[in-house]
Amino acid sequence: MREVEVFNKKFAEWSKKLLAGDIILLYGEVGVGKTQAVRAIVEGFGGKFVQSPTFAIHQRYKTNFLPIDHLDLYRIKNQKDLESTGFWEILNDESSITFVEWAEKLDADDLPIDRRIWLIKIQSDDGDRKIRVKEL
Repeated sequence: MREVEVFNKKFAEWSKKLLAGDIILLYGEVGVGKTQAVRAIVEGFGGKFVQSPTFAIHQRYKTNFLPIDHLDLYRIKNQKDLESTGFWEILNDESSITFVEWAEKLDADDLPIDRRIWLIKIQSDDGDRKIRVKEL
């Protein structure tokens, strides 16, 4: 968990609660550290090679714990774009933890109701990163 602890100690403690099927919705401006947060968790679980999926839209990482799916909706313009990515199939896979960057492009009513959903807001004020985690 070394990398996770470097990112934020409270964040590291929270990440130990993650289970297969969890969906994590990430909010924050460009460059605030959304991908860095995912990288910290993936590396903390023994995975590597985390990169922003902005252009690929989806990355899957193998870890010592379980697979982690990482989606970035920044380039998604409408529902048709979302459907063409295989997003709903990935989101409905309960065998992995799923992170979704730019989650504001989703309608919360479309998310699975039988899953644990976490909301993470990352802000940066004068270089200090603030991370808020809340279970929905």
